[in-house]
Amino acid sequence: GEKPNHFVWIVLDKSADDAKTWDRAWVDINANGDLTDVDEAFGFDSSEGQTIELPDLHFGDEHPAFTAFTVRLIDARKGIGMIKAVFDEELKLGGGYPVNSDKYMQFSESPDEAPVVWFKPDTPFEFQRWIERPLTIGGETDFKVFLGWKGQGPASFCTTLGHILPEQEIVLATLKYTDTGGATQFVEAEFPDRC
Repeated sequence: GEKPNHFVWIVLDKSADDAKTWDRAWVDINANGDLTDVDEAFGFDSSEGQTIELPDLHFGDEHPAFTAFTVRLIDARKGIGMIKAVFDEELKLGGGYPVNSDKYMQFSESPDEAPVVWFKPDTPFEFQRWIERPLTIGGETDFKVFLGWKGQGPASFCTTLGHILPEQEIVLATLKYTDTGGATQFVEAEFPDRC
């Protein structure tokens, strides 16, 4: 929704003091702020590339559930990873995408610095560029955008996984720039292609 009413904290842990990688996670499945509740500790399955599958998340009868909720560590030594979920049984979501880099979401040392991925699929979409590069006058530059929602902190963008717009729908964009004479210019563009 428009306001973050439910926070599901995820904390990485090691099952032994001498463990070289994060191999366990505490997940506040019921969003009550207490990570010590029963059944909130999960071990990573190393055969699946350091992935844990979590129970479905329900936040009252008036809200659709988040299902197929997973946390995957891309780098289990550094605590870098992604989260995924399915909203209302059909919309696949992925969170932890970076801005202007290839570094995905990294768990932080403290809650104050923690990245917050915001699954809010029942709100208007936002855009984020994927690996930003300067646009050159008279030249062509590949310009890709994610469709989704901004989170908080680095690498916290949440996007839809798969095509959600009808085939005939295209994205319209307006490029705002300053020309060499210092005047503000606007150019409208269409984004018909999707990957």
